[in-house]
Amino acid sequence: MARRVNKATAAVIGPRPRAAMDPETGQLMTADLLPDSDARYTFAEAFPQIVWVAQPDGRLIYFNHRWYEYTGISREESLRDGWTGPLHPDDRDRSVKLWRAATKKGKTYEIEYRFRNADGVYRWFLGRALPQRDDQGAVLQWIGTCTDVDDQKRAQEQLAHSERRFRGLAETIPQMVWTTSPQGNVTYLNPRWSEYTGTPPEQSLDWGWVEVIHPQDRESSVQHWTTAVETRQPVEFEHRIRRGSDGSYRWHLVRGLPILDDHDAVTQWIGTCTDIDDQKRQAELLERLVWEQTSELRRSNFDLEQFASVASHDLQEPLRKIQAFSDRLQVKCAPALGEQGKEYLERIVNAVARMRTLINDLLAFSRITLKGQPFARVDLQAVAREVVSDLEILIQQSAGRVEVGPMPTIQADPLQMRQLFQNLIGNALKFHRPDAPPVVRVSAFEVFGEDKKNPIAFELRFADDGIGFEEIYLERIFQVFQRLHGRSEYDGTGMGLAICRKIVERHSGRITATSEPGKGSTFSITLPVHPVNQEFSLHDTRTQADHDPDGR
Repeated sequence: MARRVNKATAAVIGPRPRAAMDPETGQLMTADLLPDSDARYTFAEAFPQIVWVAQPDGRLIYFNHRWYEYTGISREESLRDGWTGPLHPDDRDRSVKLWRAATKKGKTYEIEYRFRNADGVYRWFLGRALPQRDDQGAVLQWIGTCTDVDDQKRAQEQLAHSERRFRGLAETIPQMVWTTSPQGNVTYLNPRWSEYTGTPPEQSLDWGWVEVIHPQDRESSVQHWTTAVETRQPVEFEHRIRRGSDGSYRWHLVRGLPILDDHDAVTQWIGTCTDIDDQKRQAELLERLVWEQTSELRRSNFDLEQFASVASHDLQEPLRKIQAFSDRLQVKCAPALGEQGKEYLERIVNAVARMRTLINDLLAFSRITLKGQPFARVDLQAVAREVVSDLEILIQQSAGRVEVGPMPTIQADPLQMRQLFQNLIGNALKFHRPDAPPVVRVSAFEVFGEDKKNPIAFELRFADDGIGFEEIYLERIFQVFQRLHGRSEYDGTGMGLAICRKIVERHSGRITATSEPGKGSTFSITLPVHPVNQEFSLHDTRTQADHDPDGR
């Protein structure tokens, strides 16, 4: 009785073809020339995989041309049990044993094995075969494929090797190491986590790790982490983790990095938790010590500046008496003094005037911080214009000129900015060469940060063509009561530039200068757009006596 073939099998086998390709020569063969077993499977010639057919007992009767192209062996060498020849020696026994078991039980056959190609190189293949049955369930034949999976296999091996290396490294380093899914759920914690927290890793997976975070740090930690996952950006933050041995909390630095594939998609996150509690506490201690020392220094400076203010005020009284009696001597007793007496009296009057100037300058120096005003928007263009107007007589006497370029508007103490401009422009006019009228140029430039978009500071330059100075004296000229020239050459007390530097420092700025004798000087001042010292300092919060220069 003839066996019937089910519809599925008929669909696979199909009708007898009229022609097909010879797997060895590549020539087209007519139906009359085709072997009966090959003619029925020409459909397989279009498959990219190796396709093969076997009898119910497992003996192979057909390979498509992919097999011959890959192995380089003939049809006669391949059929029956010849297919085992190109198998890797280490895979041969296992493959044959599994194939025989499948054919005996009529079960699906699936295996990974290595086949040698025509160049003698072995590549991994995934072999699969299904039995084709008739209506009674009897196996008619086996249809199988061999799919090249060598690239995937090697990638998997490389990934597994990397995973082993990562695990080996993670198990030995002293920090806590973790990984998460692309969605941010923790998938792995190294042993350091359990050793420190005292909780099994499985309890901390997913989002269980939050339970050992300090209650005050949980919300911010979750926010940092979820934001990083959403933005796919590396993350770094600090929080406290409970120690299992004593229940105490210690500060840890958390760092996480997304791992991206070739398509820029996150495959996982890898991160660490590093114990920084000791460093944190030392930093806090150092910060506290610095604050205490700074506060003490501020108090000392305050006391010193207050002393200077009070001393300057108290010195005014005896000076007024000396001045008063000197005036009376000049008016009432001048004829009786004689020429030498008049000279002595004139020296006394001049010394009193210099002393009064010194005291007033010292008082002005101390008031920079003692009586500094809150910062406000100051138009330096207007300040420069007013100062030039105030110095009009000095400009006329020296036959000089002052050129002012565009000036910015900044946050500053208005009165101190006026004092700064007055001192620097006044000095430039005063210290001019005898043979040439002074020319003073005031300009401003923007200073940019890394973004090159918004200025972070303004640089003011006060340039002159005066007598100049040796730059070895640069630091000296900014010190209190320091002069490079005698009083007979240029008047003054040596306080002007010291006052300028103190004003600039109160505005979180910096002042310096470049100069060359006989060729002039340029004083450069850098003032930040957002000065740090915008509030009253410690000096301004304490009760102060309001002393004016004349003691009224």
